Amino acid sequence: MQVITYTKRGLAVSDTIPKTLAGKKVWIHLTDPTEREFFALQQTYDIHPLTIEDMVHQTARLKIETFKKYTFCVFSQIKQTNHIKFTPMYYLIGKKFLITYTQEPFEPITHTGQKILFEKGMDWLFHRLLDKEVDKYFPILDKIEEQVNKLERDAFNKDDSVSKDIVLLRRKVTSIKHRTLVMQEKISTLIKSQEAYISSGLVPYMRDILDHTYHLTELSESLRDTIRTAYEIYISEVSRQSNDVMKVFSIIATLMLPLTVISGIYGTNFKNLPGMFHPNGFWIMIGGMMVLMLVMIYYFKRKKWF
Repeated sequence: MQVITYTKRGLAVSDTIPKTLAGKKVWIHLTDPTEREFFALQQTYDIHPLTIEDMVHQTARLKIETFKKYTFCVFSQIKQTNHIKFTPMYYLIGKKFLITYTQEPFEPITHTGQKILFEKGMDWLFHRLLDKEVDKYFPILDKIEEQVNKLERDAFNKDDSVSKDIVLLRRKVTSIKHRTLVMQEKISTLIKSQEAYISSGLVPYMRDILDHTYHLTELSESLRDTIRTAYEIYISEVSRQSNDVMKVFSIIATLMLPLTVISGIYGTNFKNLPGMFHPNGFWIMIGGMMVLMLVMIYYFKRKKWF
C-alpha cells in the first residue's frame, strides 16, 4: 500500500496512515490498500463499515451516501484503450479531510492552488478532482467523433469492416451516455442535499460540472444518431449492391430463357424439324439465337432496365 497525504505544507508518501493527521485538514489518496489498511482508515476517521465494504469489494455503481461525519461518493474514471474502460473513483468528503481511492494511475493536484483549496475546504478540493475527471470525457468523445466521421465515409465505400466498427462505436457511445446520465443524477443530488458536506458557496461550481455532464450527454446522443445514420447508409449501399447483382442475374436468366427453349426444341427426337437436313442448319439456328439475344438487349436498354 502507498498513502499519499497532502496538507498545506505539501506532499508526503508513506506506508501507513499517520494518526497525527486526525483532526487536521488533509487529503489522503490510497493506492492499492489491503484490508488491514482499510481497517486503520476506518479507526482513524470513523468510517462506516458499509463504506469500507464498498471500497474493498470495488463497488462500481455510482452513488452518493451521506453519513454523520462524511459524504461518500462513487464516480467513474474513464480511460481509452482499444475499448472504453471505466474504473470506480471513491471520495470520502469530511469537514477537515478528503480521502480518495482508485486502482488506476492518478494525477493529484500539486500546484500552488492546492493551498487555496485547503483554505476553502475539502469540498472545494473534491470539486477540483471531480471536475478533472469529468473533463477527461471530452477528448475521448472528440476522438470517437473522428472515428464516426470516418465511419460515414466508409459506409458509402461498402467497406467490410464498417459493420464491426458500427457495433464497437455504438457500444462505446452508449456506455459513455449511460455514465453521464447517472453522473447528472448524482451531482444533482449533491447540489440539492443539505446534509452533504458541500458548502453553499460551492454550489454554483458544482452546477458548472453538472452542465458539463449535460453537454456530454448531448454529444453522446448526437454521436449515436450519426452512427445510426451511418448504419442506415451502409445497409442501403449493401442492399443496392445486392439488387445490382440480382438484376444482372435476372437479365442473364431472361436472355437465356428463349435460347434454352429453342435449343430444347431442336434437341427433341422428332425426325422432321425445320432446317434439320439443311447443310448450314446448325449455324442458322445459332445465328437466329444471337439475333434474338441482341433484340432483347436492345429492348432492355430502351426500357432502361440496366
